This record gives sequence, structure tokens and C-alpha cells, in this order.
Amino acid sequence: GRAGHGGRVRVLLERLAALLRDPSRRGLLGALLVFTGMALANLTILPWDYAPDEPRNAAYGFELWSGRLPTVNDPLPHEAMHTKPLAKSDFHASAQHPPLYYALTGWPFKASVALWGTPMPGLYLARLMTAALGLAALVMLHRLVSLLLPGRRAIAVATTFFFAALPQVINVFSIVYNDALGTLTTLGVLHASLTILRHGATRRRLVVAAAWMVLASLSRFSGLVSSCIG
Repeated sequence: GRAGHGGRVRVLLERLAALLRDPSRRGLLGALLVFTGMALANLTILPWDYAPDEPRNAAYGFELWSGRLPTVNDPLPHEAMHTKPLAKSDFHASAQHPPLYYALTGWPFKASVALWGTPMPGLYLARLMTAALGLAALVMLHRLVSLLLPGRRAIAVATTFFFAALPQVINVFSIVYNDALGTLTTLGVLHASLTILRHGATRRRLVVAAAWMVLASLSRFSGLVSSCIG
């Protein structure tokens, strides 16, 4: 009933207040809010062709959800996507990367073209998905620095704030671009590896590390390198 619902809300608020008593978590929340505000403005304002790599990344996802795995030399599917050709490098340059990010963000373009005959609604959803991956990457960065310097939580907050406010980070984490997932998974590999070094290997920690390594390898080829190092 209403009383039970009110009780659950109160418990949730009490847990949230307990979490925010930690200055490090308050700092992390501040960094996430700063990034969220700037990323939302960026993904809303920037036009489709602002960054030439964005149409290429979008086309890669569209091709995957159309049942094709493109190669670098393939032309972009402008006719199928109802888009205009690019002025330069009008081919699948993004096909050099593994397909995980494109499998995650390609379906909005496929659905948008099928329903409305334009990729634009799908563009904003895919940008939002990328920004969410960017938020997760910031949380992972904070966790990694906190693990690396357990007695210096202020450094973890400052590092996260600095990274969250970098214009280049805001740009690539709020357009259709696979750096957000690549950063998240690489940081995940580093965090899992450092956890094992610091606290010893357990079955659970090894499984978590292996999972991050697989995800990193499927995100970018630099992720494969980080997995080998990890």
C-alpha cells in the first residue's frame, strides 16, 4: 500500500544519504554531474557531420544490424541509410575496430531508418548510449585511482574531475564513437588486474579479470594490447 511505498522510498533516501556522507563519493557525483551536463549539451547541439568519424561509426553499426560485417575498403551505405556522401574518405574506416561497440549502438540506426526513413532519431539515442558508457568509464577511473592510492581519495576525485571536464573527452564520449567503450573496458582490465596484485587471486577475481579482458579485446585493438599486459 501507500505506507509500504513510502517506507521503501525512505529507506532508499537513507541509503543514498549514507553513501553521500563519504566526501570521495560526493566528489565523484559532482564529476559525473559536470560530465552529464556538458555531454547532453554536446550531443544535442552537434550536427550529424560535425565529426566525419561519427557517420562512419554509425554506418558500421547499421551494417552489422543489416547482417553484414563491413571491411575497411567498403563504401558507406548512404542509400540504405538515407544519408549524404562524405566529402573525404567515404568508406568504412571504422571497420578496423572489433564489433562490440557497433553491435551495442547500431540497432537505433537500423530501427530509425526502418520506422522513419532517417537515421536522425537513432543518432541521438546512440549518442546517449555512448555518453552512458562514458559515465561508466568515469566511475571506473575513480575506482582505479582509489585502489591505486587508497589513502589519497582526493586525488581520485581530482583525477576524475579533470578527465570529465576535458573537451576532447566530452566530445568523443557524446558522439557515436567507440572510445567510450574502449576506455571503460581498458580501465576495467587495469582495475581487475590491480585488484589481483593487491589482494591476491580468487576464482571470482580471475573471472572478473577475464571478462574485462574479453570485453576490451572486442572493443578496440588497443584493448587487446591492454589485456595482454594485464
